[in-house]
Amino acid sequence: LEAGVLVPHDAGLPGFLQHKRAVNGQALDAIREVGPGKHFLGCAHTQANFENAFYRSPLADNNSYEQWEAEGSPDMTKRANALWKKQLAEYVEPPLDPATLADGTTALDALVSPAAGRANLSGWWVDNVWDYIRDLHAHLSADIPALAAGAALRADAVAGATVIGPRERLFVERDAMIEPHTIFDLTAGPVFVRRGATVQAFTRVVGPCVIGEGSVVVGDRIAASSIGERCRVHGELSMSIVMGCTNKSHDGFVGHSYLGRWVNLGAGTITSNLKNTYGSVQIWTPDGVRDTGETFLGSFIGDYGRTGIGTRLTTGTVLGAGANIFPTGVAPKVIPPFAWGDREPYGTFELAKFLEVAERQMARRTVMLSAAGHRFLTAAHARAADLRMASPSPTPPSAAP
Repeated sequence: LEAGVLVPHDAGLPGFLQHKRAVNGQALDAIREVGPGKHFLGCAHTQANFENAFYRSPLADNNSYEQWEAEGSPDMTKRANALWKKQLAEYVEPPLDPATLADGTTALDALVSPAAGRANLSGWWVDNVWDYIRDLHAHLSADIPALAAGAALRADAVAGATVIGPRERLFVERDAMIEPHTIFDLTAGPVFVRRGATVQAFTRVVGPCVIGEGSVVVGDRIAASSIGERCRVHGELSMSIVMGCTNKSHDGFVGHSYLGRWVNLGAGTITSNLKNTYGSVQIWTPDGVRDTGETFLGSFIGDYGRTGIGTRLTTGTVLGAGANIFPTGVAPKVIPPFAWGDREPYGTFELAKFLEVAERQMARRTVMLSAAGHRFLTAAHARAADLRMASPSPTPPSAAP
């Protein structure tokens, strides 16, 4: 490393001069112009290049001999050693250009700063969006005990409930309410009920499962699912992720699905998570239709997605963010973001109307749509419009088994 500091990057001073001569052919002309025994200060070459043609070594020292001695008489090698260590310590990684990650082939090692330390981390590698559903049982089983370890738990929360399986797998935070005649099945994994959440009577909660802060689950079977904060879930829910502030307030099966934030499912909305042929589920992605290799897979619904009463969603359905559909039959497998209507071709959920509905919906949870949120949703709406122009109608997955 010292050698890299002692010489310029162009392979040393001869290389540096060679480079300058190659770039600026006036150098030899200047020698011919001035001739031997004279100086070059007034020649045309000097006047044209004196401001930017100097090379000064970063190791040069113009201090006095006495100061050099007082500093320990460092030779050039010692100075170079100190300099490269200083440069490495002060190095700031340049901002990462997202375009370098676009094709998904960049090795993680290429993103590591030379000065960064290394550590081994346990976890799951996620290659595809449906991996979150595939590995949900394992994720919850590992995460729930870790989350509960730092929580303020109450021991008397399930006095009127029935517990099946190891009692130590049930974690209930303070201020959570467990009504009588509820069942917690802990045979397959733990259950964590966060503070302010309510599990109403005649609900069967099957672990592993998390019921988020302030959420309400109302009857039926809730199994192996992650429910975010301030949600309302009624009807059967299985192997699904429900992000915060989402409403599933009525009957209707949802299985092996992902529901984004501020989603609202109309009464009787049903997701299919298994094909009649028991074949692998296909799903639309921005890179084309993919075979997931999964036998069980339901729907993926983006933030602020909405379905009307009685909506039926087939296996592998993708409902874009901000879409509002109310189909009279089975919905198509691909619904674009901010779509509006009861059938294809869908109209567009007009921006002003969408924002008005979003603000009204959020106010029901005493949440105000911030200026930053307003800008974000406006940009998302514009982006969706650009995508529709570029690709007016995504190709739905094949109906083949």
